[in-house]
Amino acid sequence: MGTTSRLKKWLLRLSAVAVPLWMGIVVVVVTILLVFDLPIPLPPLYLASLFACALAWFFGGKLKGRPRFVFFGSFLGLLGVFLLALDLGLVPIPLKSSWPILLFFISVALVAAGLSHYRRAHPIFLVPALAFSALAFIFLLFSTHVIQDSIATSAQWWFPVFFLPPLIAVALWVVQRVAGRRKRPAR
Repeated sequence: MGTTSRLKKWLLRLSAVAVPLWMGIVVVVVTILLVFDLPIPLPPLYLASLFACALAWFFGGKLKGRPRFVFFGSFLGLLGVFLLALDLGLVPIPLKSSWPILLFFISVALVAAGLSHYRRAHPIFLVPALAFSALAFIFLLFSTHVIQDSIATSAQWWFPVFFLPPLIAVALWVVQRVAGRRKRPAR
């Protein structure tokens, strides 16, 4: 086994843990900075995001387009461009209210990762992307005060919005599995 193949193997093993870990850290730190309206210098954040995006896309290309690198790179690229637009004053949303947009970026990154892996929109990536988009839309309505009530006072409609679609999806899956077993010929 050559040095290059060992390096690729090592990088893939490390990335299986490091990419989700760093993604979580980035999302939590940026969300905390945005929600608590802390004075943050945006240039180092968007420059670091864009640099990490380029690095992730580079490694994704070298390692045969692994979806985790495409996902991480897409998210960081969108985050970097968004923070740059905030710094330039191109986004009309106050910084404190803009945190749900991160959920939209996760949705777009999921779709990009799915397209890079399957070369088409695949449900494994598309369904979570739609869920993140729905959450982002709802949270954006609250954070920009389009809906004046707090999230806690609006909790009575949360059950149908968040729990019924997954329950329906699981029920459909079970029905399809049962129907599929009945149609299979005996071995």
